[in-house]
Amino acid sequence: MSDPVILPSGLTFDRPYLQACLDLRYSPTLSDGSRLPINTLNSMIPNLAIKSTIDRWCDSSAIQRPQIVDPDHARGFVRKLMGCSNGLSDSDRLHYSTTASVTSSSPSSVDETLTLESTALEEEIVAKLRDARISMQEEGLVQLRTVTRESPEKRISLCTPRLLSAVRPMLLSRYSTVQIHSSASLVNLSLEPRNRPRIVRSGAVPPLIDAMRCGNPEAEEHAAAAVFGLSADESGRAAIGVLGAIEPLVRLVGRPGTTERGRRDAVHALHQLALAETNRAKIARCPGAVRTVLDVARDGEPTALMVLCALAGSADGVAALMDHNAVEVLIGIMDGCDDVCVKERCVGVMYGLSRWSVLRFRGR
Repeated sequence: MSDPVILPSGLTFDRPYLQACLDLRYSPTLSDGSRLPINTLNSMIPNLAIKSTIDRWCDSSAIQRPQIVDPDHARGFVRKLMGCSNGLSDSDRLHYSTTASVTSSSPSSVDETLTLESTALEEEIVAKLRDARISMQEEGLVQLRTVTRESPEKRISLCTPRLLSAVRPMLLSRYSTVQIHSSASLVNLSLEPRNRPRIVRSGAVPPLIDAMRCGNPEAEEHAAAAVFGLSADESGRAAIGVLGAIEPLVRLVGRPGTTERGRRDAVHALHQLALAETNRAKIARCPGAVRTVLDVARDGEPTALMVLCALAGSADGVAALMDHNAVEVLIGIMDGCDDVCVKERCVGVMYGLSRWSVLRFRGR
């Protein structure tokens, strides 16, 4: 694939062909016989991990890297698929594709996908971020963080591909202040629901994940808060999980030096990700994840119980919870707590466990 992108379903495709399907309003049939919903094609996210793997393999094998597919070629290929699947004549297919292209280019569609018009403030900040001097980069990030802290209008107008592309490399800067201010700025931008898909599509998630793994401790917690904000958008949860956010979030939750706020943000992010079915198995199989969430739940973090409730809705999650004596932990929490809401959540988790594994549940 020349330009791999990932969809909310967790599947990866080559962008030119998905874009052709979107332009022609065509829902392709997958290998398992299911159809790919048209509305998911607007949520294409660069799969940088697959892209780098492909490029490394080509380089090590002395093979030319894949070339970007010509859009006309991609549309021609999709039209052939449309003809095969729909049994349309050439004239009907041409009429269908022409009508679909006009529909997909309507003003309302363009309004949803194109960015807002650049402002003088954006120009000023981007110029500072692209300056080679670290002092100017810091000044630009402080300015961005400040103006997006309180103003919803500024958060929306500044969340453009141009600005996001300038912020993205700042997340992995070797200068701690640059890391901290860039990750905090993305936290602010992610507060607006309409910004979340834009940030995910900009390719900011992989560097945020890297920042959680090996960044400045304060930047790590800001990055976790940004992932929490982005995962509140349903369309991006599966992709964020596929890109590898779960393991560093678990590490932050269990790390002794994590602040209370940082741990809370990381647990909230895990809960949002667990709402996507594909992520529950990833959490259940992540080394130490279930034990860490159980420990945090025992320490009184209510959102950890919501993560457990989500895990109890999948076979992998139930097996992992049973393996870690979750029933005993939950009963201990209920015995030592007077909060009715906490007890209800504990009962909810145990109800899920009993539905999936009656014999093992009774054995506890």
